[in-house]
Amino acid sequence: MPVPGRAWRTMEVPEALRRLEEELRRRPRLRIVAVSGPGEPLYNDATLALMHAVRRRHSNLEFCLSTNGLLLESFVKELSTLGLHAITVSVHAVDPEIVEKAYEWVKIDGIRIKTGFGEEVISRQIRGIREAAAFGIHVKVNTVLMPDINAGHIESVARVMSEAGAKIQNIMPLVPCGALCGGRAPTPDELA
Repeated sequence: MPVPGRAWRTMEVPEALRRLEEELRRRPRLRIVAVSGPGEPLYNDATLALMHAVRRRHSNLEFCLSTNGLLLESFVKELSTLGLHAITVSVHAVDPEIVEKAYEWVKIDGIRIKTGFGEEVISRQIRGIREAAAFGIHVKVNTVLMPDINAGHIESVARVMSEAGAKIQNIMPLVPCGALCGGRAPTPDELA
């Protein structure tokens, strides 16, 4: 069942375009098209095809893309030509050991990796954020506060991502589910 603000399935390009047209009829003042998962949108070729199709039909609309940043460096130039002005990158750690606790696995160069990926993830995220900032794209970092994993590490994420070019960090509480269903949500004091 859909939850507002949360992706629950992918759409093919024609379906997504129809949905956009419906939303524009319902909400004519709509100006931002959010592009996100489930999953990493830049791994899906349809994402850029959709963005190009939207741009051809609606030059006045802006895009906001949410990504894990692993492919960002490779796509920044094209995203910039599409008029992307804002991007959100999910970054939960800048220490390789913590990264590997935060993620069950990652997909790098089409290969699913379960161990030894921490340094590569951090490197790709930093390079992608630097490249996006160099193209004038406003970068926001989303960091999930996972008390048992990265609680003492949030300021390090903020510092490193700021140095890379991120302008703002949004800290969100862990909602225990999926691979982290046994995790503990942060207390209000931990979030403060």
